[in-house]
Amino acid sequence: MEDVRIKLTFDNEEVIVKMYDNPTSRDFLTLLPLTLTLEDYAGTEKISSLAKRLSTEDAPPGSDPSVGDFTYYSPWGIWLYFIEILVMQMDLLYWVRLNLA
Repeated sequence: MEDVRIKLTFDNEEVIVKMYDNPTSRDFLTLLPLTLTLEDYAGTEKISSLAKRLSTEDAPPGSDPSVGDFTYYSPWGIWLYFIEILVMQMDLLYWVRLNLA
């Protein structure tokens, strides 16, 4: 899985994201096409449940997210989009990074 990019649409705005090559990313791709409803969480994240839990094979214990990162929070089985970062978070698995170029 080299240089895989997908298109995300938010309120009729489209962005292209580059997927990381890891088991979580590959598992997420099996869910496409997909429509998610995002909910605000604590004013720092937008979250949505997924239809199934994604693979955490070979995943690190946590990640240090940046604004604009899309991640998978394994304990809840949810998709996250960061709008503000407070601290490093355990159990976050990177699978995509927003590419604005």
